[in-house]
Amino acid sequence: MASTWIWQQPDWPHFRWDGQRLRPLLEQAHQARRQLLLQLQELETPLAQELCRPCWAAKAWAPPP
Repeated sequence: MASTWIWQQPDWPHFRWDGQRLRPLLEQAHQARRQLLLQLQELETPLAQELCRPCWAAKAWAPPP
């Protein structure tokens, strides 16, 4: 069975990696992160409005100060 955790590798903590093999994976992760952040930005305004709607309603029904 292959080691799952980095600290379980036989050469820990003196491990090595192949940057050429990691580069495409890191680029994919970076692109996925960028897409997620864009989606979150698109949701931010409608979600904020939805969350504030009950507050606005409560203020509308509240007696004047």
